[in-house]
Amino acid sequence: MNDIKKTKTEAFSEFIKSNLVNIAIVLICFAYVLRGLITIGATGKTWYEIVADGLLAFMVSVSIKVLMRKKGLNNGFMSDKFIATTNLYGKEIQDKVDGNTDQLEKYCEIKNEYRLKYEQRNFLLRNGLDYETFEKGEYDSRFEREPNRKIRRKKVNLLKKCRNLRVYKYTPVLITNAYSNQETEEKLLKQSRKQYESSKAVYNIFIGFIIMFLFGYYGIKSGNIEELWKNIIWCTLQVALFLAFGVIEMLNAFDFVTETLRGKINRVISIIDDFNTMRMNHPEYFVRKENKEDGKSIEQLQNNEETQS
Repeated sequence: MNDIKKTKTEAFSEFIKSNLVNIAIVLICFAYVLRGLITIGATGKTWYEIVADGLLAFMVSVSIKVLMRKKGLNNGFMSDKFIATTNLYGKEIQDKVDGNTDQLEKYCEIKNEYRLKYEQRNFLLRNGLDYETFEKGEYDSRFEREPNRKIRRKKVNLLKKCRNLRVYKYTPVLITNAYSNQETEEKLLKQSRKQYESSKAVYNIFIGFIIMFLFGYYGIKSGNIEELWKNIIWCTLQVALFLAFGVIEMLNAFDFVTETLRGKINRVISIIDDFNTMRMNHPEYFVRKENKEDGKSIEQLQNNEETQS
């Protein structure tokens, strides 16, 4: 009997979860139809009444948004495709990183230097310059001899920009702890649940204050129904708006986990694959030598990747 009841409860919960957006749309439309029964205008409340009613609306609206966001995050973490990605990530860590963590730091060092040189090379190429000439410092002396002051300053600033280029650095912690940590790789790899929720805080407070004054200053002014029903309709309109914002928040949170955060983990998986490939094909990169020739290893890596491509 308990099993049947549990099954029905789970089925109902699943129905609500899968049709939440449709239910919200129906409630919002119903509330808007009720709006036709009343006339909305300034209530003539005192400032104390406005603040009191507004604060109540503020707290309710923010609470609904926060709860819906957390629900969206939790649903995302429990989704099949996110779980599949995290299972793959765990297997990659177990098979390719465990037991080789001492080499991971060296890999990050090599890749960070290589990626920086890659960005510099592309930057110079876009500006019609050669990386090898830049690396030797020949452009510095050549540009300093430029007689036109304006052109000389422009070229010197170009070299300065190239030297100031930065890439988001790989670290062993980033690779082995993808959970806790779009346009650019840096933004992608810096994603975290804490950062996502913090980024929403200011927006939620701003929306909350708007709602606070909207429902604090305005209310039902007149109508042809009893006062009690007027208040019920007005509250229904407010709840419909709160629910609309909450559903949007929940869907955004779900997409953040299943798309953005999952994309970060997939990117880390590809980094692990690259680490394993380098470790297997070029063990000499991880040998500690008394005479460090990091520049040489970077050039070898670059030549090998260019040959493979």
